[in-house]
Amino acid sequence: MTPAIPHTTDCWVVQTWTEVDGTQTTARSSEPLNAAFILQAIAELPRCADAGQASRLLANQLQAWLGCRQVAIGLCRGGRRQCKIGGLSGVGRFDKHSSFVRAVQDALNEAVVRDTETQWPSASDQQRHSSRAHETLASLLGAEYVFSVP
Repeated sequence: MTPAIPHTTDCWVVQTWTEVDGTQTTARSSEPLNAAFILQAIAELPRCADAGQASRLLANQLQAWLGCRQVAIGLCRGGRRQCKIGGLSGVGRFDKHSSFVRAVQDALNEAVVRDTETQWPSASDQQRHSSRAHETLASLLGAEYVFSVP
């Protein structure tokens, strides 16, 4: 039996992005999560050896379910309000010091600091100034849309 995921993880932050040319969409992102997806994801998490493995599993499941280009799962540990990437869909290992990873973490942290869903393009001009990291990430990735949920 695999040990349960340690309770050192205080929150998980989910982030998705889609292609600029519109070939991929997040059609399911506007629908409520269905019970089958939730039950499947929950059922598989206890088999994970640690929070990193669970993050990668969840990122891959969400990417497939949402139909988006990629999903990042951020982990905020020990009561800190700063996220580190726990898992990226389709990626087993990544360079923690790359500009890509820094841009993803900046966007994840922006959502955590705001303590609300954050997206680019912004839903309103009033929110535009508080989602600059999402704008930077979208530009770096050539993504049409970036969305984070703390």
